[in-house]
Formats: sequence, structure tokens, C-alpha cells
Amino acid sequence: MNEDIRRRDRKRWTLFAVGLLVPVLLVTMLFFAASQDVKTKRGYDAQRVVYEKQRQLASDPEVSTSQHQ
Repeated sequence: MNEDIRRRDRKRWTLFAVGLLVPVLLVTMLFFAASQDVKTKRGYDAQRVVYEKQRQLASDPEVSTSQHQ
């Protein structure tokens, strides 16, 4: 009888531990995904600035040559 109670308690503690670990892992994954998203957004913003500058440089000579013609 005592051994049967120990098995039930062991199952309960195992389920309890798994039940606590799952939300902790989900929250950890959410923080990791959010931090990666911020890094990616910064990279995209930096690329956007570079492309904008390149487009301005490419369009400036076209404007100046069209005015001289």
C-alpha cells in the first residue's frame, strides 16, 4: 500500500514539474524570438538607409544630366 502511494506521488510530482516547465520554456522562446526580431528589424532598417542613399546617388546624376541637355 505504501509503495502504491509513492508511485502516485511520483506521477503527480512528475506531472507538476512538466506542467511548470512548459510555460517557462514557452516564455523563454517568446523572449528569444522577440530579441531576434528586434535585431532583424535593426538590420533591415540599416539596409533600407543604405538603399535609400544609393537610390539618391543614382538619381542625382540623372537629374543633373537631364537639366544640362
